[in-house]
Amino acid sequence: MNYKNIYQSIISGAKTNIKLDYYENHHIVPKCMGGSNKKDNIVSLTYREHFICHWLLCKIYPDNFKVKAAFGKMLETTKSKQRIVNSRHFDIVKRQLKNIYYPWLAAYMKKNGPWNKGKVGSQIAWNKGLKTGPVSSESNIKRSMTLKEKFSNTEHHLKGVDPWNKGKVGSQIAWNKGITPPKIACVHCGLAVSPTNMKRWHGDKCKVQTNTAAVVKEYAEQLNRNS
Repeated sequence: MNYKNIYQSIISGAKTNIKLDYYENHHIVPKCMGGSNKKDNIVSLTYREHFICHWLLCKIYPDNFKVKAAFGKMLETTKSKQRIVNSRHFDIVKRQLKNIYYPWLAAYMKKNGPWNKGKVGSQIAWNKGLKTGPVSSESNIKRSMTLKEKFSNTEHHLKGVDPWNKGKVGSQIAWNKGITPPKIACVHCGLAVSPTNMKRWHGDKCKVQTNTAAVVKEYAEQLNRNS
């Protein structure tokens, strides 16, 4: 799959498409690679197109850490603890934020203002005046004496209890030594996991229900059909 061609197709199409009511500005040449903020280096993309373009940049430049870090920000857990795993999820979440959270935040800020509204000058840190740094030897001795006095008349809860391996000689062999648990591959994310993890986290419960690569391939085919 030629990721550069797909990337250029999305950028070219976005330049000619009519702007929707939801879009994000995207640097065609990433800023971490010398891209500028000039108009000829910025294009308006839908949320889904923006997600796919950053995924494609990771494929085009696999050794560029900053490109991967930018894409990683798109995969962070949302406020409702949903993890974004593909472009469709990203598109849905961004639209929900645009219609619900962003208007609420704007109204809240308009009514209440910032947290330091009305405060003048530099704010005083909560730990101003508190002593920090290594503890002196005198303080350590004083703390030790206090703890010894506190527990001097207290018996340990295991005093008089025989240890679990009393009478056993030599190293103890674990019951599962040499036994390799079976691994099962998840059909959605491809990870090989134990039966317990498969039942709890994978299979029908797997968060990666749609592989991102498959989504990009489908999107590329759609672009080819439209062109």
